[in-house]
Amino acid sequence: MKVALVLVAVALTGCAVKSTMHVSTATGEIRNCSAHGWGWIGTPMALSIHRSCTDSMRSIGYVPLDDVEPAILLLDTDPPGAQFFSGPTAQELRPIGVSPIKLVHPQRSRSWASECFQAKKHGYKDSEIDCRGPLWGDRIVSIKLSQ
Repeated sequence: MKVALVLVAVALTGCAVKSTMHVSTATGEIRNCSAHGWGWIGTPMALSIHRSCTDSMRSIGYVPLDDVEPAILLLDTDPPGAQFFSGPTAQELRPIGVSPIKLVHPQRSRSWASECFQAKKHGYKDSEIDCRGPLWGDRIVSIKLSQ
């Protein structure tokens, strides 16, 4: 009898914990949809609440963070073949490669921090240091070098 009661209790209970991070495709703002519940009523309600929140987020331009394509960094110079330098400030530039350069965001994100860039090529004047603010999306830097 006790075994039967335990089996019935187990069959009637359950739990759900659902959480999905969403990001705005326009601003990069992050919001979370989460719900939890237990029991034969609470579990389906939690799943329904989470689904409703996710649908609402999509309707206002948010997508699940797992669905976000990472941003691309495109660095180009005219003429090509210049050494590119980048860093968080103009005083902290370090070499990152020779143009043209195409890189995927290192954290597979779409959100770029402020960053400064400079290009140098033998026979040309060093470019001015180009500092850019935070950005959501692909970052494109194109520098024309002069002799």
